[in-house]
Amino acid sequence: MLAPSSKYFNRDDVVKIYQQHRPQYNKDVSDKIMEFVRKHHNSEEPYDLAVDVGCGSGQATSLFASHFREVIGIDCSHRQIEEAKLGNKFLNISFLVGDAEALPFKDKSIDLIFTAAAAHWFNLPKFLNEASRILKPDGCMGLFSYCFPKVGRSLKDAESQKIDDAIMWNHVWKHISPNPPTEPMLKYANIFKNIKAKHKERNDEVKIKYTWTLEQIVGLIKSYSWYGAYLDMKMKSVERNSPNAIDGLSQAFKQSMGVEHLQDSDVHLEIEWEIFIVLATGLNHTGQNE
Repeated sequence: MLAPSSKYFNRDDVVKIYQQHRPQYNKDVSDKIMEFVRKHHNSEEPYDLAVDVGCGSGQATSLFASHFREVIGIDCSHRQIEEAKLGNKFLNISFLVGDAEALPFKDKSIDLIFTAAAAHWFNLPKFLNEASRILKPDGCMGLFSYCFPKVGRSLKDAESQKIDDAIMWNHVWKHISPNPPTEPMLKYANIFKNIKAKHKERNDEVKIKYTWTLEQIVGLIKSYSWYGAYLDMKMKSVERNSPNAIDGLSQAFKQSMGVEHLQDSDVHLEIEWEIFIVLATGLNHTGQNE
């Protein structure tokens, strides 16, 4: 991850929030990527080496532990890497500090490069140059992410969802929506277009869904770099002493549900993300800046 995001994600308070409140990807994500790898790779599992670039605190790294002899997570935030090491339970997974644009691996040595909610922070031409350099001739790349989640008391109930969408818009999205990275909003459409490869494809079929508490949902919002940008702008404005945008989120949900007496940790909502995955093999990026 690059500045300015790395500055936000390197803060001690944000590192803890990130680890606790970012969603865990389900097996469907790794299944889609490994299906692509098996189709295009010349050898059989377990493959030698996979690299999780922009790994953060390791939310997605472990998904691939059973498919590779070694998985390495790399991130430019030393605090995120410290947190990833603390939470690591796999002998074949390790973590190191490094940049997506200068990956510390030998030419043609990697079977799979993957990134989870990170590629939009990279200098894309330089990252793709590096991916082309270090991937084996039959090596593969999988870039996946998500955008705004859908939140509601029952995502299948259209009437209540209208109310819940309005609450999220008024207390969250309209305040931070001027600041989100463009590519997640476009589901990596531009990234996909700019990849030069023998074969590339995308998959938008995977969803991850949980039942979370209001406390968890507020923590998730605070983990976004978008929220950090909102706070920075607010501190420079005439409204710097006013309440933060999300301060009224919990109360608005509880009033709407008639449960004002409950703590945030006792109020449960459904939350769902649509995952988009960009897949490629036979990368052909050789220029330094393109």
